[in-house]
Amino acid sequence: MIRMSNVLVYLQSKGNDLLKASAEAVTAAKAIASVTNGKVHAMISSTAPDEAKEKAKQLPIDSLHVFSDLETYNLYRHAKAVQEIAEKTESTHIVLSATTHGREIGTTVAQRIEAAYFNDITAVSTGDGAVVVTRPLYANKIFLGVKLTEEKNVITTRAGSFDVPEETGTPGVFEENTEPDSMEEKFAVLRVIEPEGKRVDLTEADVVVSGGRGVGEPENWKMIEELADLLGGAVGATRAVTDAGWRPHAEQVGQTGKIVSPKLYIAIGLSGAIQHIAGIQNSQVIVAINKDEEAPIFKVADYGIVADLFKAVPLLIEEVKKLKQAN
Repeated sequence: MIRMSNVLVYLQSKGNDLLKASAEAVTAAKAIASVTNGKVHAMISSTAPDEAKEKAKQLPIDSLHVFSDLETYNLYRHAKAVQEIAEKTESTHIVLSATTHGREIGTTVAQRIEAAYFNDITAVSTGDGAVVVTRPLYANKIFLGVKLTEEKNVITTRAGSFDVPEETGTPGVFEENTEPDSMEEKFAVLRVIEPEGKRVDLTEADVVVSGGRGVGEPENWKMIEELADLLGGAVGATRAVTDAGWRPHAEQVGQTGKIVSPKLYIAIGLSGAIQHIAGIQNSQVIVAINKDEEAPIFKVADYGIVADLFKAVPLLIEEVKKLKQAN
């Protein structure tokens, strides 16, 4: 018999909105709660934009805890806040989206409360009287179902693996605060450097235009940026490109970069190494442009164009411009 237990979700905002990945984490939390017969609670910083907080208040959750003192990102202050609300709401399962912050906070909380930690899950089910989470191994070659046998569990969800909740709720809203953590004395956040430009974040984008070493020197990336901007999307890159310093590491897509789940992923001049493919498999439609018809990327692409990218991409840009002007 499954012991009743509640679930707590840590919500993040980006820009003026609630992270889509956080809303997806609520869906995962509800799936867990449906097995444990518990309630779903959530927490967010009061410094999040009003639009993000309003969206959080409409999520299908039982309560929303708004912290007044979680301003500049501070790992230990945030981890302490998560631990306190988990105790307050009697939540033995804590769910965060697998963002950089989510993973960092998740591992810290798990260590503090001596919980089992499961990263990057893609599904929730039940089996043998327990919650079962699915997580990928070996660059998505294997998906392993893991039974949660410990009383306390911290879980992060892979972006794009769960739907954004369609139903809405009217949770109770509670104002919270937390005292500084003792570990805060050991370091200080001097400043937060935001990415340049106004493009949508990779993990939130409906369209991602990525390039590989085939694009060549940094100057050639202007056409990748132009296509992404025309489509209202984000720019991505392979690890080889970011390691070469041609693009910032924040744009790296793949197993060691960011996992993306756009409606459209355009792969330009990249071969499709297994580590890169592991980061794009949740894309709804993949379009590949490469002059090598044997490139591995074509095995996962929905549409493939075997052509010189320096001829194909400018033509694609012109066609997109014509469509936008016609509309």
